[in-house]
Amino acid sequence: MKIVETELWHLKYLEDRYPETGFGSLDKACLTSIAYTGFIDEEPIGMAGIMTMWPGVGEAWALITDQARGQALSMHRAVYRIMNDSNTWDEFHRVQCVVLVGDSKALHWAEHLGFKAEGLLSDYDSNKVSYIRMARLRNGCSI
Repeated sequence: MKIVETELWHLKYLEDRYPETGFGSLDKACLTSIAYTGFIDEEPIGMAGIMTMWPGVGEAWALITDQARGQALSMHRAVYRIMNDSNTWDEFHRVQCVVLVGDSKALHWAEHLGFKAEGLLSDYDSNKVSYIRMARLRNGCSI
């Protein structure tokens, strides 16, 4: 798998090809911070990054296709490198994310990336779906 910095056409390609994955809901503002796209055979299969919420605080996000899930180890290694890059922590003192309640694979992955659960976000989105707020701090401590 090849990992490159995300370009707008990657998002448009994935939006059109995989409408069920939520790429269409990805705000293009996500692409203004740290964002990478995974490719197999010159085809984008997933994206991940950290969007600046405000100075020092970022929101980690990942949208991947089933094809990318088949490359789980490669995807993990790429995201792990981003999360442990000193440049990431020069920009942020806190990186947070949300994980869908009941998605044990996503929760396990976030924990392996160093995130710690902070609390439940009940009825958080427009569909009243609940999520777990997780965070990782520069100094390694969390609540």
